[in-house]
Amino acid sequence: SGLRHVEFVDSVFGLPAAHAVACCEAIDRRRPTVALTTMELNPTACVPELMPAMNAAGFTTVAITAESGSDAMLAGMRKGFTTGDLHRAAQVLRGLRAQKLWIFMVGAPGEDEDTVRETARFIAGLPAGDMVYVTFGVRVLPGTALRQTLIASGELAAEEELLQPYFYLSPRIDAA
Repeated sequence: SGLRHVEFVDSVFGLPAAHAVACCEAIDRRRPTVALTTMELNPTACVPELMPAMNAAGFTTVAITAESGSDAMLAGMRKGFTTGDLHRAAQVLRGLRAQKLWIFMVGAPGEDEDTVRETARFIAGLPAGDMVYVTFGVRVLPGTALRQTLIASGELAAEEELLQPYFYLSPRIDAA
């Protein structure tokens, strides 16, 4: 068939856990000969019973959307998880044979040098071999709470349609 790789792009991959396990088991029963990847594995979805199911299904790469290693930033971004959840995820993910890529964003509203240092400390504590991807700046999209916050603070004009990519970077950090 020529198909060699399938990528699941889902911002809440793994939730609910029972459904994710069932999906992985269904994939395993079909014995695919393709490599599987998931982007945006939600840290709260990293439960012990999912790891063997993902191994059996053939996942070779997972990307974990940690976003920040700071509880203040995670709360401000309304991520729905804490650094405690991230630490638990890192521990559980040791049972997954796939390559791990942790994704972080630096520069959201409220970000400062201290929260950046918290994220750096979290990254430094990740298992050897895990990869890390950090973006500087947060893309502002139409219809989002971030857009409304920036308009209310005067940092973005209300008439800005955001047809061209627009990125916000907290003025409280030195990105140099």
